[in-house]
Amino acid sequence: MRTRGTATPLSPPSAPVQRRLQGPPAKSKFLAVPLKKKIPSSPSLRISPFHSLYDARSGAGVCLSTHPKTIPEMKTPMTLKKILATAAIALPASSQAGIFHNITSVTSTTSPTDFFIVDNLIEGPGVGLDVNSPHDRTSGSTWVTNAPNGGVADYFAPLPDPAPVLVFDFGADVELQEISVWGYADTNGNGAKQFSLRFATETGGTAGFGTSIAYNPTFTATLPATPRQSSLFPDMVTARYVELTLEDNFFEDLAGGDRVGLGEVAFEILSVAAEPNIEVQASFNFPTSSLIQAANIQVRNLGAQDLTVSRTNWAGPNAAACSTLALPATLAELESGNVEIQLDPAGLTPGLISATLQIMSNDPDTPTAEIAVTSTIPAAGANFYPIASVESDTAGADLWPAANLIQGPGEGFNAEPPHDQLGAGPTHRWVTAAPGGFPSDYIDAAGAPIITLDLGEDRPLSEISVWGYTATNSNGLSEFSLRFATSLDGPVGFGTSITYNPTFGGPPPDGMEIDDIPRQSFPFEETAFARYVEFTCLDNWFTAPGDGTGGVVAGGDRVGFGEIAFAIVDPISSTPFGITDIVFDGTKVTLTFNSRPGISYTAWRSDNMAPDTWAELDDNVSSQGDVTVFVDKTLPQDPVPNRVFYRISVTE
Repeated sequence: MRTRGTATPLSPPSAPVQRRLQGPPAKSKFLAVPLKKKIPSSPSLRISPFHSLYDARSGAGVCLSTHPKTIPEMKTPMTLKKILATAAIALPASSQAGIFHNITSVTSTTSPTDFFIVDNLIEGPGVGLDVNSPHDRTSGSTWVTNAPNGGVADYFAPLPDPAPVLVFDFGADVELQEISVWGYADTNGNGAKQFSLRFATETGGTAGFGTSIAYNPTFTATLPATPRQSSLFPDMVTARYVELTLEDNFFEDLAGGDRVGLGEVAFEILSVAAEPNIEVQASFNFPTSSLIQAANIQVRNLGAQDLTVSRTNWAGPNAAACSTLALPATLAELESGNVEIQLDPAGLTPGLISATLQIMSNDPDTPTAEIAVTSTIPAAGANFYPIASVESDTAGADLWPAANLIQGPGEGFNAEPPHDQLGAGPTHRWVTAAPGGFPSDYIDAAGAPIITLDLGEDRPLSEISVWGYTATNSNGLSEFSLRFATSLDGPVGFGTSITYNPTFGGPPPDGMEIDDIPRQSFPFEETAFARYVEFTCLDNWFTAPGDGTGGVVAGGDRVGFGEIAFAIVDPISSTPFGITDIVFDGTKVTLTFNSRPGISYTAWRSDNMAPDTWAELDDNVSSQGDVTVFVDKTLPQDPVPNRVFYRISVTE
């Protein structure tokens, strides 16, 4: 068995560092040895050598010495796994680490203008990436182009001339079975999102891409810069040169995208054992949630014979909460499949949970492969529905993308109550462009922008939570309205079967706050069973003339906010929220209002209902069920006012 750690599979700026992993010493001999390959009984270790290579077990590129004194004489055949155990004292890192091809050079068609040099892509194990599995990137150096279309434009629109193409040279024909890439950055859109490959042999040279080797795959990468992203080729490719053409970046997903770059590129040598040889990751973590979650665990066969997964078992403290939903079919040599697993946290105590997934197969050396499965159950507080996708009708011009609005618990906002917002800026906010310039009122200049949310399936929605944009300018959302549509209505059927069309916001105490940290929760008057939500941004905090002289912070030339979520709460009865009775007995006032179980309310009083005259009486009026009674014992007595007004709101 071989474990992969937590490497992320492909779905098929700091100052540049110019250090390169140097080639092997001239007097040393290096061999690539497949895991579990049967070794003949001989002190000279007769193994068919491959070409020179870097071994991720050693920062210097050393694999195994063939000197007779290094490995004791063996009287019986042994597997490599046993040999490595004998020689472990000479190996500074785990014998589970991957072995990567030696890349002698890399060139870039854009190198005359590149912002960070292309040599940073091939620093290799021990410099650019961790020598140990899962081979996280360890270097701060990257490769990235310049910005030929300007600092806020899409690098690929229009495609610059020359187009960004990288060529990797291995020095001789080698057998390629895989490519690994590491992202450019987590905080901007300059990373490579899509790229394609072509290959050429030593005979064909760099002018022969696509001539003798027709294989021309395209891969889609994910954003993170640290984890390794690995993808197998369906067949082995023998080539000296690899041409990597950059085709897209994350311009539409994050701020940036005016350049394109990568952190590291490598090609692992996948040695195939004679017998079935299971490869799985060492650990898996479910996201923090109190909902049922399912996930796929990849299983790969690094053996020449078919691998069959017969069954699974769960062990450990929280094994009862885990289950297996499906097993992969029989896997041929280098083929991958999935074990589908599920976590149901119902009844578990909040905090860290753990279990061990045991995968039984016909791998003779590792008949039971184990994976540590963990997750965190959030403390008592609000739970939120997952949101599948979000779009804004201003996406083509938005400064920061709408995707930032649905990062959810643990990413966009704290999973623990009171669920304060996390992060700031281009990675955690959505905001429009400023079509009217500064200063101006965005709503007057461009109208009300619309956000469309897809929850993936019909959900009983009884509340919406939003988090502000910033407290330092007036671009934040201050008022919004909602419309709903079911799966049957579709995303263009808003208002068809669900007529509920609430508006929230306006001035305090019932409206929004300009603060961007706290969760601002707005309960519905009725439950909407919907999949799609249309969120119309009706207003921001603009106050004329918008330059800060109007009594509030400057801004309002854009509209934005930080996060949006729908808490999971009990469906609302048909009785609308409101005060149903008020009684004055000469000294105190008793209010009766419709309420919802588990909700806290705030009681307010005013002499004339002017916005700045509402006095907070109690911000912790606990619900008594469907009906709640509140008694105001603070009414002035000398004299008793002729008229007062009361308001009940949900405590945020």
